[in-house]
Amino acid sequence: MYSERQLRIGRILVALTWIFALASWFFPLYYTSIGNLGRALFYILTFVHLVEFPLFLKTYRAAGGSLFSQFLRHMAYGMLHHAEVKQRLAQRA
Repeated sequence: MYSERQLRIGRILVALTWIFALASWFFPLYYTSIGNLGRALFYILTFVHLVEFPLFLKTYRAAGGSLFSQFLRHMAYGMLHHAEVKQRLAQRA
């Protein structure tokens, strides 16, 4: 189990990673080699999260609520969101 502090730090780090990946599509990062890295990171994160979501669909259905909302959160946080959902489900049981 993860503590609330660990989850909060994880969410911040993932959000910063997405901000960097998205910023790489715009000036001035777009024309730099670090911008190339950021755009590649964007594609990798998007692809991996799209592949992961169907694999974790059973867990998200068990959690209840909107699957669209679960999808958006998973696209943003990936495995971190899945870990949070599993932790909440374990606490319910």
